[in-house]
Amino acid sequence: MRKIPACSLLSLISILFVASSNANAQAYNVTALKSIPPYYWTTPLGLNASGEVVGASTKEAFGVEPQAGVAFQGLAFHWTKTTGIQSLGSGFASSINNSGDIAGFSPTQNHAFLWKHDGTTQDLGALDGSSSEALAINTGDGIVGDSLVAGSTGSSVTHAFLWTPQGGMQDLGTLQQGDYFTTARGINDSGQVVGWSEGTEFDGAFSWTQSGGMEEIAQDAYADSINNSGVIAGYGPCSSASPCHAGFWEGGTLHDLGTLGGGTQSRAYAINGSGTVVGFSTTTTAEDPPVHAFVWTATAGMQDLNLLVPANIQQKFVLQTGVAVNHAGQIAVQAYPVTGTRITYGFLLSPRMTVALSSSQNPSVVGQAVTFTAKITSIAGPPPNGEGVTFKNGATVLGTTSLKGGVATFETSTLTQATHTITATYAGDANYASAKSAVLSQVVDR
Repeated sequence: MRKIPACSLLSLISILFVASSNANAQAYNVTALKSIPPYYWTTPLGLNASGEVVGASTKEAFGVEPQAGVAFQGLAFHWTKTTGIQSLGSGFASSINNSGDIAGFSPTQNHAFLWKHDGTTQDLGALDGSSSEALAINTGDGIVGDSLVAGSTGSSVTHAFLWTPQGGMQDLGTLQQGDYFTTARGINDSGQVVGWSEGTEFDGAFSWTQSGGMEEIAQDAYADSINNSGVIAGYGPCSSASPCHAGFWEGGTLHDLGTLGGGTQSRAYAINGSGTVVGFSTTTTAEDPPVHAFVWTATAGMQDLNLLVPANIQQKFVLQTGVAVNHAGQIAVQAYPVTGTRITYGFLLSPRMTVALSSSQNPSVVGQAVTFTAKITSIAGPPPNGEGVTFKNGATVLGTTSLKGGVATFETSTLTQATHTITATYAGDANYASAKSAVLSQVVDR
């Protein structure tokens, strides 16, 4: 199975790094994910809409793409903002859905495994009974991955599978006769599966549906993720003459996302419902390896995540790979320190909200109605409708109103003759940190 460079893991402490108020170009707050003693390398692999992260904590490098049938030592983990990192037991956790159900691998059975949010667990078995791993899960607990099966020559090969609570494990087959390897990497809520197939003379990205079976997306290409609109993220075509580029397929058309800073290769590992793509790209720097995590959007194109985080993170770490992105625009990334031992760290990047405050009339006069407007936005857009913004006059709360389309307003006619210091504070939520506006000096004349 193809694997990315093995410098992909986590951290020794859990601390929130927040961009300073004068660093306007810094678009993300960064949370470091704690490792689980005695394991000191941890790699994030999955992320859900609530900002919960899953992955593996190990004593050695563990790549984005685990491999079925390979001996594994380490702990699967589940991280939340409130509980921090929690061990799920021996194995690795690859993916988490919005209900909190987690798919991965247990070395005890050497099988794909399901950890339910209610605390129950389930061994998913294997196609030939020997070895399997789960790599993605959807809202309905449809789970995909790969499993060993008996090949035509008697040797074992790996086939993609789909497991459902109703039907158990189903072999998804191969693209061409004689293919020795297929793996399923992503599944959306409609049950559409994506992955890739490899043979002696053929590699190809595929899409699979229950009605249509396995169909080729592109040759010499690899599909890793699919959103609920059916847009597929991956990389390719790949050849010695044309290195892999990150891209996405929409309506059968490949959109090449390019590379960072003149790099020659890039790979996309995840896409969210808004079409935001994350992955890694080579660069023209002299780093070893010269690989940086990226985020791509239709409006901004491909951006280096290393340039969108606080200065203290940039000075200490290189963000190497974006492995998952949720609808809130949060990104799970793998990083390593600039100096010292090459232990890999994992971070959760959360879009930093900015609050712009304005007045409908400034100066105003005593008794005149004044409307204060707070506009809340981030690199990923505004926070959800209905969340609260509190308006204050100094330390006195004027009132709290709800956001709609990233905008909250408050009207008052009770301000006395004076210069008032007005602020607006966004409360934050499970995904986003709170944020406060600069002071607006509201002058009220007699």
